[in-house]
Amino acid sequence: MGEQLPAVSVIVAAYNSDRFLPGCLDSLKQQGFGDFETIVVNSSPETRTAEVMSAYPDVRFFQSPQRLFPHAARNTGVSLARGRLFAFTDANCQADPNWLAELVAAFAAGHEIIGGCIDSRAERLVSRAIYVLKYSPYQRGLPAGPIPMAATGSLLVSRRVLELVGGFDGSIFCGDALLSWQARAAGFLPWFQPQAIVTDQDELYRWRFLAERVTRGREYGRVRAVFENWSRLRQLLRICATPLALGAALLAIGRHCQRGSRLGDFLKTFPFLCVAQGAWCLGEAFGYQLTSSQVDAGSQSRG
Repeated sequence: MGEQLPAVSVIVAAYNSDRFLPGCLDSLKQQGFGDFETIVVNSSPETRTAEVMSAYPDVRFFQSPQRLFPHAARNTGVSLARGRLFAFTDANCQADPNWLAELVAAFAAGHEIIGGCIDSRAERLVSRAIYVLKYSPYQRGLPAGPIPMAATGSLLVSRRVLELVGGFDGSIFCGDALLSWQARAAGFLPWFQPQAIVTDQDELYRWRFLAERVTRGREYGRVRAVFENWSRLRQLLRICATPLALGAALLAIGRHCQRGSRLGDFLKTFPFLCVAQGAWCLGEAFGYQLTSSQVDAGSQSRG
């Protein structure tokens, strides 16, 4: 008889994550659903992570010889995986004991790309504000239902869907957003499973956060315009509507927090949220401008 394959492969991308990995891996050992393997893909050039992994002989560990973006590391994990379902979380997240069971239950109910709740126990106000910015659609208290995109901090995707869309785009940071759009285009609507909970343990505020918001927003705008095949006119109109987009984004975050569990954090950190979301929207506008310029250059070269 051949080796019995696991139902789920849990893939954790790591980069200088030795401080958080033990908490993540210990939480996976406590899962009520037991038919899974864990794969850690590390791409930081240090030995600390390998030393941490020596305490987890049952976890498959791959040390990349080169630096990988997070989604490229996840693709590497997928290439090593044996399960028919892929679950993703981050090295700085700890999973609730029912996390995998809830994701698998949602799959059994007919969903093939499922995002779970991403919670935080951050105490610093600025860290709570960053959490609201990044994860407000996935907070506690929100109902189950379809969502525009799922985040890799708490995600399950079937092998069929991942192979159909060709995996993550490993060259970008918004690869989970692109994967969600591709899945929707193929007829697989992302689903939110609020009882599938992980908790983000990283409370470090990085001073480059606002610059990062501009950069990530620019990438998101470029990828979105290309994926949706926006016309030059639509891109220019969207650039002009940047102030309206900022207001709409803040309104959406506020609604998520009102329906969920973070309304207090939204109100207390509103000025910071305005600045940080404004940085993102500015970056988006740059991304649409970049795409528009590329369209113009392509038209001129064809002419």
